[in-house]
Amino acid sequence: MERAILSRDDFDEVVKEYNLAMSDFFKGNPDPINKIFSSRDDISLAQLSGSFVRGRKLVTETASFNATKYREGAYTRFELLAKYVSPELAYIVQIEHVKAKIGGSDEISSLALRVTSIFRREEGAWKLLHRHVDNTV
Repeated sequence: MERAILSRDDFDEVVKEYNLAMSDFFKGNPDPINKIFSSRDDISLAQLSGSFVRGRKLVTETASFNATKYREGAYTRFELLAKYVSPELAYIVQIEHVKAKIGGSDEISSLALRVTSIFRREEGAWKLLHRHVDNTV
């Protein structure tokens, strides 16, 4: 079976889609990011809250629950710190600057999140294998 050649520009489009999906997440909608996660059971999520989950079911359930904590959110910008792309794996490290209402608050809060995201090629598409989030403090 012949493999498709993937350019860095192709992966850049995936990153744009991923960032838009996370923007939806901070509006309370987890569906776009859950579609980007791999359907395989070896995926993982290291959350801002400190807990770590592994497996498709737990990762998407956790992402869906976490999205309920946010509303009226939007990214203000993304700072790309590192990127690597190979034919099978790719990763990005970026600072995600977010504004959103968190929990029951009516005030908009600003967050700066350092995020490492690892992607894997699956059936011709990039899928999210791991997402690790922490505060930039």
